Amino acid sequence: MVKRKKAWLCVAVLWLFVQCATKPSAVVTIINPSNLNRMGEVVELNWQELTKTVTGLRAENVMVFREGEETPLVSQIFDKNLDGVPDQFLFMADVRAGDTSRYVIRNEYKLPSQDTAFVYGAIKMPREDYAWENDRIAFRVYGPPLAADVNNGIDVWCKRVPQLIIDKWYALDEKPEDQGRQSYHEDHGEGADFFSVGTSLGCGGSAIFDNVTLIQPDVFKKAKLIANGPLRVSCELTYAPVSVGDNSITEVKRITLDVGSNLNKIESVFSAEGSNDSLEVAVGLVKRTGTTYQSNWDNAWISLWGEVNDVPDNGELGTVAMMSPKKFKEFREDKQHHLIIGTATLNQPFIYYVGAGWTGNGFFVDDDSWIAYIKEFVIKMDKPLVIKIGR
Repeated sequence: MVKRKKAWLCVAVLWLFVQCATKPSAVVTIINPSNLNRMGEVVELNWQELTKTVTGLRAENVMVFREGEETPLVSQIFDKNLDGVPDQFLFMADVRAGDTSRYVIRNEYKLPSQDTAFVYGAIKMPREDYAWENDRIAFRVYGPPLAADVNNGIDVWCKRVPQLIIDKWYALDEKPEDQGRQSYHEDHGEGADFFSVGTSLGCGGSAIFDNVTLIQPDVFKKAKLIANGPLRVSCELTYAPVSVGDNSITEVKRITLDVGSNLNKIESVFSAEGSNDSLEVAVGLVKRTGTTYQSNWDNAWISLWGEVNDVPDNGELGTVAMMSPKKFKEFREDKQHHLIIGTATLNQPFIYYVGAGWTGNGFFVDDDSWIAYIKEFVIKMDKPLVIKIGR
């Protein structure tokens, strides 16, 4: 009887091996051309290319594995334009400096539950703020009900923990005092909103620049969530038109944040009826008392580092704004901000990156570690991972 059970077990294992070996699959080779270890970096695979390589691949049955392993990795289908057709397949890759890693994409019959979410975004009612976060940091932009007091600046929430906290902090802050209210402006062990924005650009808000004045569009009028994890969160914000000379210009801004990154990718499209001219855009970092300012002309970035607010125990915060050197024009400053100025073409995406890093969660200990992170980010942009899809 024991021999019979062992025989059946061997047959079952062999059947499983044959099934895995014969299922339609693609081998993804990822080459790291940089001198940095790229661990846990989100990679984007072209969905159409994948479906041509893997027979029968669909959003509900795609799985990714490290080569030689059978534990599926967390992944995400990304539909950039919400037309119901996937555009990209996302997962986290580990590739050491100058090395190559391989992953296998398979058409599985059953997609296992992926309960692990590393990012999150939501329109928080009744304020209508758009708030978003990952395992390192959180941000928000204020909603229409607050238009009388704020503008289009980006707020920073400092997180001590990798867990998702946005819903919890909002819920606790909204409780009545006699029911255990906890203000998210105070650190209760998970971090807090120490950052002050007001009507400024905050941490990387943008404005049209007419060489003298920052023309801010007020708070957004409409928000549309594009993707909500588990690896990438993305939202599109539409602003009311502003007058610039003879033109009425509308901005649609898409903000995207991946797991493991302190920087958001922002794509702003400025449009004016009947015009394809260029305009100047300012991205700003609000000044804070006692901060150190640094900039890099060649790589087109500005940074501030110092105490997050006037309470030293709340730690230190770095903020950064950067753009493509091809779009960069100059650095400026006004009473409220340090500014980086770039040139945008109407009706085409103007791409830049903004973010923050806090000492309270251990990722950054001082100004040097923050600047080192910025420099590494530039290298990753200059030398992206090389991805090859084959059988």
